[in-house]
Amino acid sequence: MAFEEKDLTVITEAVSAAVKDVVTEAVKPIMETAKKEVPIEGDNRKLAVEYAKAVLAGDTATLKRIDTEIREKQILAGTASAGGYLVPEDLRAEIWRIIPKYGVVRKAGARVLPVKTITTKVPTLGSAVSMSWVDENTAITATHPVFAEKTLTAKKIAGISVWSREFAASAVVDPLDLLSTLYAEAWAKAEDQTILVGKTADGYPWDGILYNSNTPTVTMSSGKTSFSDVTLDNLYDLIDKVPAEVEDGSVFILHKNILTYLRKLKDNEGRYILNPQNKTLLGYPYFTSSVMPSASDSAANTPFILFGNFNYVQIGVLQEMATDLLKEGTVNVGGTDISLAQKDMFGVRVVGMWGWVFLPNAFAALKTAAS
Repeated sequence: MAFEEKDLTVITEAVSAAVKDVVTEAVKPIMETAKKEVPIEGDNRKLAVEYAKAVLAGDTATLKRIDTEIREKQILAGTASAGGYLVPEDLRAEIWRIIPKYGVVRKAGARVLPVKTITTKVPTLGSAVSMSWVDENTAITATHPVFAEKTLTAKKIAGISVWSREFAASAVVDPLDLLSTLYAEAWAKAEDQTILVGKTADGYPWDGILYNSNTPTVTMSSGKTSFSDVTLDNLYDLIDKVPAEVEDGSVFILHKNILTYLRKLKDNEGRYILNPQNKTLLGYPYFTSSVMPSASDSAANTPFILFGNFNYVQIGVLQEMATDLLKEGTVNVGGTDISLAQKDMFGVRVVGMWGWVFLPNAFAALKTAAS
């Protein structure tokens, strides 16, 4: 049977339409994912990009205008001179989105909640509802969950970066990507340092989990005063120190070079306890962090490996990140004082407020023997 040209045209259009429908359905999930991965769009992105360019260029006038816009939209009180220039909400959202890429604490499962006041009461479950077997026609003993409260106090955290006007003028990178990445890296590192290894003696507002006096510890046997003395039994004892109720979801946190001491350890069946492909240690996930004690920190009576469930860490963020532009004065960078006006540079001060609380018994720290 011969087809006429008009018949071929109809068939071609029908096939094209069918193919288009199939392709559209196939790429729909990909497009949806892409939209989630790029949350700043349209006018919102324009404002965020404008803000990023103004920061990199030291453009105070533009930052003041954007700050006024944000405050009018959100009905916020205060002035730029008192609280810095507010970061656009969409840029903050982008920063919060990528913080987990850099921060170990959030990757490990810490919960993040927005708070509206500097001091917030956070409920923690002290005891749960219990059940028991009873005979027929016998009264049932009533139980109820007991809630305790921990006080989460947000503290101010700030950092200063120094920029040259030449860099701002010649930068070929996307200013929004650059600024959001820098902010996220700095915020994530501050979280990890504070929550994992902070010490009030070193100027931190709180003692981190590793050094907190309420965190249960496992001490290596007498004479084992070096990190390299760690044994399989030490790790088993560390796991056993955490209650069974919170063990599911627990992880190891340690410095990357401590893995050197664990790679050769085997269990009773001759299997290596470290699985670098799956990133598990004795079947539990592990995360490495550069803020944890490294091999060079090895000393007697020193904690260096943490095990626990980070679902029992709560980070409260007072949702207001602000920037200040510094055009005069001296900034110390790496031990060197830099006169901003003399060097024709400017500083960007980033200020935020957050706090955290944790359940100490959900964790255990391994430390070397005192002697």
